[in-house]
Amino acid sequence: MNKFTLDMEFYHLFDDPEFATIVERWIYHAVECNVKEFKLENEDSDMSWYFLPQIIYSAKSINMLELINCGLGIPKCKVELDFLRKLYLSDVYADNEVLQDVIAGCPMIEDLSLCRCRGIKNLELFNLAKLRVIKLWRNYELVMVSIKELDDVHSIVI
Repeated sequence: MNKFTLDMEFYHLFDDPEFATIVERWIYHAVECNVKEFKLENEDSDMSWYFLPQIIYSAKSINMLELINCGLGIPKCKVELDFLRKLYLSDVYADNEVLQDVIAGCPMIEDLSLCRCRGIKNLELFNLAKLRVIKLWRNYELVMVSIKELDDVHSIVI
């Protein structure tokens, strides 16, 4: 499977456990089929975050991960997104530690975009030899960004 896109409009996942279970089955199936591009958009704006299943953190085949209106929970395993090249998070909830674990588990990342993310106060980017593009906009809780040893970065948008 090359691409998996799930756009959930106006569904209240936590009001319907059966629907949430179905969504998780689809996600597991996509990962098991070695999906390369994964996009999940939850358009429910009531701020009840849909947290991704743990299997996402070890989905080695994914090279593009786009999450909109979701939450990143604490990984219960080592994050191993070995081939992830593009990470796009918009309106995502994650704390500093979770985001740092995710980024550290993406050694091949080239493009990092964070837009309107919540819970992130500090961001440290280091030892990411392939990182070329950094986009950080409207992350109102973000107060510090530390960038070290990123010689090949071509573009930084803040």
